[in-house]
Amino acid sequence: MKILASFFILLYLFAGNCSFAAEAYENYLKELLKKSKKLQSAALVKEEYDLKKEISIRPYDPVLEIERGRFASGSYDESDPWRVSVGWKLRMPKAGKRLREISRKYLRYSKALYGLEKAEFIKNMNFLYTEWVYEELLYDLLSQERSLANKLAQIAKKRFINGAAKGVEASFLELAAKAVDSSMALQKIRKKEAYDRMIAFSAADVRPVLKPRFLYETKSKFSARKSVDPVVRILELKEAIYTEKAGYEDILIKDFETRIEYENESGQEIYRVTFSVKIPLFSYKREEAALERIEAKRSIFDKEARSKEVSMRLSYIVSSIDELKKALKLENRLLKEQRELLKRYEEGYEIAKSSLMEILSLKNDLVKTQRRILDIKKRFNDLVIEMNFLKGEYDG
Repeated sequence: MKILASFFILLYLFAGNCSFAAEAYENYLKELLKKSKKLQSAALVKEEYDLKKEISIRPYDPVLEIERGRFASGSYDESDPWRVSVGWKLRMPKAGKRLREISRKYLRYSKALYGLEKAEFIKNMNFLYTEWVYEELLYDLLSQERSLANKLAQIAKKRFINGAAKGVEASFLELAAKAVDSSMALQKIRKKEAYDRMIAFSAADVRPVLKPRFLYETKSKFSARKSVDPVVRILELKEAIYTEKAGYEDILIKDFETRIEYENESGQEIYRVTFSVKIPLFSYKREEAALERIEAKRSIFDKEARSKEVSMRLSYIVSSIDELKKALKLENRLLKEQRELLKRYEEGYEIAKSSLMEILSLKNDLVKTQRRILDIKKRFNDLVIEMNFLKGEYDG
């Protein structure tokens, strides 16, 4: 009993390990987002802009001056003059406020840049995964075709033994099976290349065993709901930054300098307080402000163009998805009828009521229908991936 119990425990553990051998792509992607070197590199832009923000708004350092003089008539003594001063450059409150606002907008801009990098990474990974799934399922279709060819070859051999068919039929079917074997060998190379492209793009250290399953089912409903494309979000922030920078350049006096000074000359003490400001007679930065506003306008035009492009593309995607669903429904109905008809013809072929050419014609039509269904599902997934990217669902 103990041996039997131990056997069942080992069997359970082995079955458990096998069930987890192929992991879901969603789980793999989740781990990849945490460990990706590409995203870790992209995330540094947030730290970079955070540091630049601190640099741009930090106060100026004070300047200390110490001076000692000597009368030309003699050596150093207590009556010789000396002076100490402390100067400090300060920003005008309005200029400081503008700089802080520019820094905050740059920080939001850096987060948006990272969001775009992340969204593009997920989009490209999903495209590559979908391509790999497609190649894997094509291989499975060829395997099914190979099984059907073997089945027909066995029937032809049985009929030849019973004297109901010519030996050439069995030979012809065996040759057809070998042709499928050749196609499977080429398809095996294609699916490996698709997998390698996906792993190479991920820059991961592991080669996971994934389940070949499309990400999105055609039963789901999608609509072009109002949302923010990650590129549009970046253009909005660029416009805000340039507008804020133009406002900063419009400020005539951005900073001033104050100085406190103590001087002792021949026993006489002198205190001075100095306030100095640069008068913008020739350096009123109209051109700089105008350049910033030009960049802001350019961002507005780019944003409007991108928004229109995204809106039109989303409308096209939603329309295409609806058409693909209709096409898939028709193909599935056709596939069901072809399978039923092929089954009847196989039974008829066993009893010499169907010809070999009729069977092969039905088989080829069935394979073509299965291929079209696979093409529709791949196209559907590609469109949904693109739609999710344009709707900003990958940059969260």
